[in-house]
Amino acid sequence: MQTFIGKLTDTVSCTVRISDNPPLRGQAHVLGIEWDGQLDHSIVEPYIQWMNQLQQQMADKWNQTLAYIYQTSPSPSDWLVYQFKPGGTPTKIDLGAML
Repeated sequence: MQTFIGKLTDTVSCTVRISDNPPLRGQAHVLGIEWDGQLDHSIVEPYIQWMNQLQQQMADKWNQTLAYIYQTSPSPSDWLVYQFKPGGTPTKIDLGAML
């Protein structure tokens, strides 16, 4: 297991645990997320930016396309979905068009 720590603000950090091996189709590669500090909406954008960098790093390392969903509200139509292709850049997917 790999552990990554992101300092998102002066008072909020996030620890993410990721599998050592690429996930099989349908499996999760993020094994856990722990927060330190007081969470509010101001950390959403820094968190997404940091996690997108981390996800892209894993896609490149494993030479595998990955996807990640940010559940930013109770409504699935508001969730943010990104795809990460090896050697590429994070691509936002329009989940609303898929529902």
